[in-house]
This record gives sequence, structure tokens and C-alpha cells, in this order.
Amino acid sequence: MSRLDLNQLVKIREIVNTDDVEVYTDAVVREVTNPCVGSSEDGKVSRHVESFLVLRFGYWASLHEEQFDQIQELLDKVNFKLELWMDDWDDDCGSKVSYRIIDKYSRYA
Repeated sequence: MSRLDLNQLVKIREIVNTDDVEVYTDAVVREVTNPCVGSSEDGKVSRHVESFLVLRFGYWASLHEEQFDQIQELLDKVNFKLELWMDDWDDDCGSKVSYRIIDKYSRYA
């Protein structure tokens, strides 16, 4: 089991060079249909929940490529992966960017 500790989160904050880091959880529910033709489970839909941490820097700020790479290198040591989670445009806020930390061996990665 992979674990992320407070020291790693502090290091991420140092890489980004800001005190304005928001960390929260989110999840995605994926519906999977069993494709086993002829079995009693054929066509049965099951739900899988993928939970993860989300990081937001500043006021929805994006990372520079070098920062992203440094964070990815740090997370790789504990079997996690950084991904762009949301890259959206809002007429009131402008660009809104956040990143998620997931298990790098997740089948949903």
C-alpha cells in the first residue's frame, strides 16, 4: 500500500513556492459491465469507486512544466502519479486548474 506523508506535501509546497495550497479528496464512480458471455454474471453492471487527493495551487494556478516534473519525481518514489484533474475556463474566474494524485498502478490511471 502506498502512503503519502506530510513531509511530501510540504516538499510539494516548497517546489511550487507558495503557501496557498489546497488539498482535498474527490472520487470518480465508474460503471463496469461484465463481458463474460454465457456466465451468470454476463451483462451485470458493477460500480468501482476511485478516490484520490486533489491539489490546487493559488487561485486555480497551473504548474510550470519543471514544477510538475519535480513533483512527479517525488511522488514516483512512493508509487503515486500526478495528473491534471481539471483545466477549465470560467467567465467569472478565468482559468481554473487542479491536479490529482493517484496510485500509479491504478487500473484507472
